[in-house]
Amino acid sequence: MTLYWMSGQIDSWKIRIALEEKQLQGYKSIMIIRSDYIDKNDNFWKDNEYGIIPSLRIQDITLNGVLPALLFLETSIPSLLPEFSPEEKALVLQRAFESLTFQRICSKDLIGYLFSIDNLNPLSIDRELREKREENLFFELIRWNDYITKNSMDSIAYTSFTLADILFFPDLALAVRFGLSLDYFSHLSQ
Repeated sequence: MTLYWMSGQIDSWKIRIALEEKQLQGYKSIMIIRSDYIDKNDNFWKDNEYGIIPSLRIQDITLNGVLPALLFLETSIPSLLPEFSPEEKALVLQRAFESLTFQRICSKDLIGYLFSIDNLNPLSIDRELREKREENLFFELIRWNDYITKNSMDSIAYTSFTLADILFFPDLALAVRFGLSLDYFSHLSQ
C-alpha cells in the first residue's frame, strides 16, 4: 500500500487518521510538496491524470481523493462503522456526509475568504459578508456541538470514533489553528 499525501492538507490528514485507526501501519508514505513538481514518469501519475492528492494505492487499485479512499477502506477493511444496527450505521454515514457542509462553511467560505488575495489588505474586506460567514459558522458549530450533547456521545454520531469523526474533526482542528475559539462549544472543545 502506498499513500501520496501533502503536509497540511486536510484530506491527507483524514486518510492518515483512517489508516491509523484501522491499524494499517507499514504502508509506503510519500509526501508531495506540489504535484506539478513530480516527474511525469513517476508512478504518482498512473491512474491519476489530474494529480489529485491524496492518492492511495492498494495493489492494482488506485483511489484518488479522500472520499473514494475512505469509502473503499470502510467497505474492504475492518470497519469504523457501528456493527450493531442499520440505524446506527445510517447515522454515522449521515453525519459523515453532513461534515462536507461544515467543511464548506468553515474552510472554504470563511477561512478561504479571509485569506484570499483580494483580502490581504484589511481595508478591502467586506465586513457585512465576513459577519454573515462568521454567523453561518457559529450556527453550524452549535449544530455539531448539539449532536454530541443530545446523544450523550463522545463522538459526533456514535459512542466511539467513526468515519464521521474522521471527516469532521480535521476541519474543526484547522479552524482552531486559525484562531477559532471553542469556549462556547463545550462538547466540541473536549
